[in-house]
Amino acid sequence: MAKIIASESQEQAAVISWWRLIHKVYGVPECALLHIANEGTGSAVRGLKQKRQGVRAGVSDLFLSLPRGGRGGLWIEMKRKGGRVRPEQREFLSNMQALGYDGAVCHGADEARDVITAYMAQA
Repeated sequence: MAKIIASESQEQAAVISWWRLIHKVYGVPECALLHIANEGTGSAVRGLKQKRQGVRAGVSDLFLSLPRGGRGGLWIEMKRKGGRVRPEQREFLSNMQALGYDGAVCHGADEARDVITAYMAQA
């Protein structure tokens, strides 16, 4: 029997559900972790409008807007287990790291929770 692999959307929703429960432990507002709605869905007209409004290819899925360890925040590119990272996504994370942010590609909710936990543990 084939193992069912959760979708990227399901994995990301699991991270957000976990954050809803844990954010108070860190003494930060729930809104500190947010999703960047950058999915390429809709018509060509809508896509053009979004591009004019600043939508950028490769922007990571989640942003934790809390400085830690000398970094300005944490960008997370969510992938399903076994999912591939596109070149523009790698480039975005590289650019953000050069600008003083931390960044990670997380394959699944467990990995994202571990990355967030480690990031939050920094002084």
